[in-house]
Amino acid sequence: MSGHDYSRIEADDLSDRIHALLKKQGIGKDDVVLINLKRSARHKRKVFHTNSGGIA
Repeated sequence: MSGHDYSRIEADDLSDRIHALLKKQGIGKDDVVLINLKRSARHKRKVFHTNSGGIA
């Protein structure tokens, strides 16, 4: 999906899925999580939306 520009709805959906995965692993709001991602716009959006979702 290189070069794919996510809509706000797609980004929100991705953020929700990441949140659910972390929650399933027992990771909560006050836990510190290290995420190793490639340096691309897509992955930076994941981090931004995860942070904006109140997970990190």
